Amino acid sequence: MMSKTEFFFGATVDLAHHSLSEQNMDAMYAMYQACKAVNQPSRYGSSIHIIMVIAVFKDYASKFHRPYVRYSPKSKTVEAKVKVDLEQVLGSDFLETSAIYEDVIIQVLDEVKDKAPGFDFERLKRDLHRAIQEEVGILD
Repeated sequence: MMSKTEFFFGATVDLAHHSLSEQNMDAMYAMYQACKAVNQPSRYGSSIHIIMVIAVFKDYASKFHRPYVRYSPKSKTVEAKVKVDLEQVLGSDFLETSAIYEDVIIQVLDEVKDKAPGFDFERLKRDLHRAIQEEVGILD
């Protein structure tokens, strides 16, 4: 039995056609670290054990990278692939990209909040926002 919520953020990038700037990659790493920072035992409730959010920059029309948000009460898992506007990210600096990624994560949490009773989404979002602010301060 898991004693903590595993919270993961990552991205799918079509490196054959695009590459993210160092600032964009730093923002992605800041989100990853912030999600890792809020992995705390039983802090938010027992209805979710794993949250995996993937930002999708690549081939939105393909079946493999089709966006979705799923919650499985049996495995207590939230899995999501969420579209992110590649051109917007490429034109954004570190702080703007961090805000885009935070919005993606919040969208996912808001979409599943009615499906996972007893989970304190508001507390998780507040803790995540604070963790992101700390990470942004470290990397900026």
